[in-house]
Amino acid sequence: MQRKETWVTDLYAFVRSRKDTPYEWGTNDCCSFPCDAILAMTGTDVYEEFRGKYVTEAEAGAVLQEVVGSTDKVDAIEYITKKFEMKEIPVPFAQRGDVVLLNVDEGFALGIVHLDGVNVAAVAGDGLHRVPIKFATRAWKV
Repeated sequence: MQRKETWVTDLYAFVRSRKDTPYEWGTNDCCSFPCDAILAMTGTDVYEEFRGKYVTEAEAGAVLQEVVGSTDKVDAIEYITKKFEMKEIPVPFAQRGDVVLLNVDEGFALGIVHLDGVNVAAVAGDGLHRVPIKFATRAWKV
């Protein structure tokens, strides 16, 4: 998987398009959002096996169980990153557009390193939030 030449512009347009889009299972949740960002940057749909198959938390769990063999989000990201050969990197080396696992008050969430390079764009109830990268516990190169 390789980023397109226009990945910066594409990521910027994608993040702007989702800025005020609230959290919604299956279309804008903590797993689909970073995968959609990867799609915008690379043209590769790493979420293909999950896309369009759930609209509730329970359905998401069932799809994860079916595809990954677990309902754990971390297992899902490990499944995707291994399948698409996305190398895990130390968090301090995560750069714009890389995927990170956040440990926040609500639990674990996935996000994309923001174009500013010091924050993570992650989906919340009312749209995207910028979360300081210091809350990232793991990172993968896109």
